[in-house]
This record gives sequence, structure tokens and C-alpha cells, in this order.
Amino acid sequence: MAERAGGTEGCIPIIKASVGTVRTRFFHHPFPLTLESGEILSSFTLAYETYGKLNNDKSNALFICHALSGDAHVAGFHEGEDLP
Repeated sequence: MAERAGGTEGCIPIIKASVGTVRTRFFHHPFPLTLESGEILSSFTLAYETYGKLNNDKSNALFICHALSGDAHVAGFHEGEDLP
């Protein structure tokens, strides 16, 4: 749950519950990938974060695509950040 500091409009949200400190991980795909448009990515690196633990039947996985933000960060905070 988030609340606004001081109750004023436009303030930075303060997170009461968080997943804590997270680390961005990277997967490098070294081979060409052909897109629907026909363009080819010669290679690419995918950034991602995981939270918690995957259960035995893998039914608690959730994929959140941040393709338009250019950022893999979804929840929690990175080490050295003051606020999530």
C-alpha cells in the first residue's frame, strides 16, 4: 500500500510493504533473432528481475513486460536507493 508524504499532490509515494532490495539480472542472446518486421537483431541482452521463490508446479510466476518504459524494474528498490 502506498501513501503520499504530507498528503500533498505530486509527492513521491512512500511504500509501506516492499519486496526489499532487488538485483537486476541479465540474459544475453548471442544469436540473430528475426523480428516480425523482417528486421534482424544480431544479438541482444534482456534485463529482468525475480521476486520470491517459484513453487513446485510453477503456478506462481507472473510476467510483467515493461517494453515501453525501457526499464526492467518492477518492485522493491535497488541497493543505494533511498526510496523504492
